[in-house]
Amino acid sequence: MTIKHTIPFLLAAAFLAKPAGAQAPIQSMNANPVMADEASFLNPAYLKNTGRLRVNIAPFLNGHIQAANSLLSTNDLINMFKSGDEESAGSRPISRAISNIQSQNTVNAMLDLTLLHVTSQFGSANNPWHAGFSVRQHIQSQVKANDEFLRLLFEGNKQYAGTSISIEPRINMLSYADFGFSLSKTLTVSGFRITPAVRLRYLLGEGVIHTNQTALTLYTEENGEYLDVSGQLDGYAGGVINIGKIINVDDDSEDDDISRTPAGKGIGFDLGVTIEYKNLSLSLASIDNGKIKFKDESAWYISSQNTSYRWEGYDISADINGQEASGNFSPFDSLDLKAIQEDFTVKIGSKFTVNANYGLKKKTDKKGMSYFNHNVGFSMIAGAKSRFNPEKPNWMTIYYQYNLANHLTLGVNYNKCLGAGDIGANFGFRVAGLNIGLGSNSLLALLNPDKSRKANAFFHLGFAF
Repeated sequence: MTIKHTIPFLLAAAFLAKPAGAQAPIQSMNANPVMADEASFLNPAYLKNTGRLRVNIAPFLNGHIQAANSLLSTNDLINMFKSGDEESAGSRPISRAISNIQSQNTVNAMLDLTLLHVTSQFGSANNPWHAGFSVRQHIQSQVKANDEFLRLLFEGNKQYAGTSISIEPRINMLSYADFGFSLSKTLTVSGFRITPAVRLRYLLGEGVIHTNQTALTLYTEENGEYLDVSGQLDGYAGGVINIGKIINVDDDSEDDDISRTPAGKGIGFDLGVTIEYKNLSLSLASIDNGKIKFKDESAWYISSQNTSYRWEGYDISADINGQEASGNFSPFDSLDLKAIQEDFTVKIGSKFTVNANYGLKKKTDKKGMSYFNHNVGFSMIAGAKSRFNPEKPNWMTIYYQYNLANHLTLGVNYNKCLGAGDIGANFGFRVAGLNIGLGSNSLLALLNPDKSRKANAFFHLGFAF
């Protein structure tokens, strides 16, 4: 595989990997009766809308995936995978990516899966308690690269003969599971229905990568006779795979099993409240407050020991069959990477969520739960910066949601995330105790695939009793 075909493959893989986002789709807060239990991951007070008993268990589960990049459109990626012509599959996306290169370029991706979620109601009907237990999986990643680094990958170093360029890749990735217990209580005070809630979470860190400093300088000799690389790479990595044994390959050790390492451990919490008065409701929450500590053989500080290296090319020789063979050049060996055990702590990325909803035509379903036929509102999810989450993405939407008998729901919205506007829609229904819902916040990828550079989808399968 040549570099011309390798680069688009790597970009596609990174694209499908995931922006740092929220625990659940923002449309779940749209007065959506089918996805009320998913909305509780954006504000635990939404447990009040889950009724007597709901169960989600694999393979009946909930999922939320989102991806975005600044280089390739949806159409470019589709053409890359479906084209049978290897040349055209590689060349067109590369030319498009080169034309879209900015000073800083980003690929984001995220995945949230609900493997188990059980919610129940108890206490009086007017002021009920709701409780929930959940098991969930989260993956979030971000790759950033400067323009000179990408042009080097796409077009080679000949263009930089006699000059020095800066190479500045950044990688942030976190994968973890959480076990949550949530509790809410609805109170009626002077016509206001107020529901405070809390979720406590036990966190298991499966893998993490964070680059501190990856500023390298590459000098190409004017006639191409050698390359000089200088600078430093350093960062943190850890999880259930022993990164130290992979990088420190020369260390003497009888135990070569890289998988027998403990997961990172931590705790987290979500706090929320909803306030309802007649046709109006307001939701406020602080979620994803927590941290995971990686220690012992699951925590490593990685740095390059050799801050300068000169490469003068391959040694070419002919073997007895007349074929050419060359020595291998390893960038890891040239930088002399070393891993040192060092405990560290990762924040999972605190967020603040808001929803304001106005409902029309209030009704009551067969189970005694009230709802509005028509709903219009505004939702927002705002992220907080941290050491391992350097970005602060905001996600905002205005929406309309229609509910029929609290068994059929349809919604549309305009949303804006990571600086890009998009439109979304959702559909859900209940039948024989089964809740089914799906939707997307990136329909422009279908309507105008040449312009859209993000993808978002979510689905819901569960039982309601």
